[in-house]
Amino acid sequence: MVLGDPFQAIVDAGEHLDADLVVLGPHRRQALRDVFVGTTVERAIRLSRRPVIMVNAVPAKPYDCVLIATDLSENSAAAVSIARRLGFLDVGQLAVLHAFEAPAHGLMRRASVGAEELRYYVAKEQELADTALSAFLDKVQFAPTHRRTKCVEATTAQAILEGAREVKANLVIVGSRGRSGLKMLFLGNVAEEVLRDSELAVLVAPAVLVA
Repeated sequence: MVLGDPFQAIVDAGEHLDADLVVLGPHRRQALRDVFVGTTVERAIRLSRRPVIMVNAVPAKPYDCVLIATDLSENSAAAVSIARRLGFLDVGQLAVLHAFEAPAHGLMRRASVGAEELRYYVAKEQELADTALSAFLDKVQFAPTHRRTKCVEATTAQAILEGAREVKANLVIVGSRGRSGLKMLFLGNVAEEVLRDSELAVLVAPAVLVA
């Protein structure tokens, strides 16, 4: 039992124990306070150098279908490595999702471009995303049961959670973007959006801080 700000105490305890994994329950919202500084879970993840898993409900069974969401970055490669080290890749079903953005999609819609041209454009972007995902998986030496690229229509976090529902995952793994200074306190990222909206357990792998 530790006296102090919960998120800082959690981070300090993880460091003191040299923990392999920090496990937290679902966050409790506190209206405007959460809007400006985030929940205890979010703040702990921002500061922690340890992987953190938020468990939203009592697991009905072991995590046997895991979805790893990747943006193909070094942080995502680190997330795969951490998941492997913790044993989360030793399960029955492993899915990898790369949610990509088609930059001109919105502009083409607003310009009333025909549906066939839109489909062709998105298909070409998906081909590029598929190739990039294959290269990433070769790099991290990871062969998932399922792999998929998905065009972002609303937000990346929504695309990830939709992908998790489609494969019936019971654990989502994402990498955290490294940040420092005021950016750490005020800027959201995909991992935080997934945490806020997910009904599934979410494991967030830490990243090296960048300015």
